[in-house]
Amino acid sequence: MPLIPVDPSPGAIFASIAGQYSAVFAYNACDSSDPWKRFDPNAPSFVNDLTTIGIGQGLWIQATADTTATITGSVPGSVSILLCAGMNLISYPAATSVPLPDALVSTAGKYDRVWAYDPTDTADAIQPLPAR
Repeated sequence: MPLIPVDPSPGAIFASIAGQYSAVFAYNACDSSDPWKRFDPNAPSFVNDLTTIGIGQGLWIQATADTTATITGSVPGSVSILLCAGMNLISYPAATSVPLPDALVSTAGKYDRVWAYDPTDTADAIQPLPAR
């Protein structure tokens, strides 16, 4: 999420692709008892434990068709993302790309590996990026 959404509910955020996805997943490493959260637009609300989506939160969207989501919100001035020990799934909330060492300068020396997902790389879509 590169924006602060107008309405943080998953249904509102992904309204532009309604009917073109079956689930949205988020991972919160700080919630050791239940780190995986899910939103299924076709499930009853009591089954969904992903109820809000915030800036910097990494998401896996199970698309049922090629689509483009249009998300509205405001651009943040700055963002702090809480990272807990272990694997974290986050997004990089910025309007422009930044070299990896610059993007992670505040966490330098506090991580072992950074991975990125490239949906166009069908052979090995999840790849480690060089960490410095």
